[in-house]
Amino acid sequence: TRSSDLEIDDKVEVSDIEFTRTPPVWTIDTLRAIRAKYPDYKVIYVSGMDCLAKIQKWRNGEEILCDFGMVVFYRDGCDNEGILASAYKKYKDNKIFPIEDAPREISSTEIRRRMTAGEDYSDLVPEKLTQEERDEIIKSTEEDYNI
Repeated sequence: TRSSDLEIDDKVEVSDIEFTRTPPVWTIDTLRAIRAKYPDYKVIYVSGMDCLAKIQKWRNGEEILCDFGMVVFYRDGCDNEGILASAYKKYKDNKIFPIEDAPREISSTEIRRRMTAGEDYSDLVPEKLTQEERDEIIKSTEEDYNI
């Protein structure tokens, strides 16, 4: 979904900062860059429950949860309550904000998984995705997940 397609409260800003950074682009570095650019604002990471389940493998995952905070959308097919319970137990000073009743049809993790596996993903992305965009998504997936 492109930011122009989203209906967003005027207190929320969608950033394209990751598209302007040199790979590899780590989430923690992006969050720090946004915080440096907007020191008077609260910066919170927004993602799906599938990402929270794997955050212990991320670079500085605990800092994301405890320093920045994370709004987490429930995902179909995930043990949402189990993932939350585990994260609450493991990260004592967490700032995790679960959202249960949100649309869950599209997952960036699923898009990257399908692309990397050579599976059809056309139902999850805009019709016109350039080869360069495809290559960048696959490359970032390989780097993020050590594929």
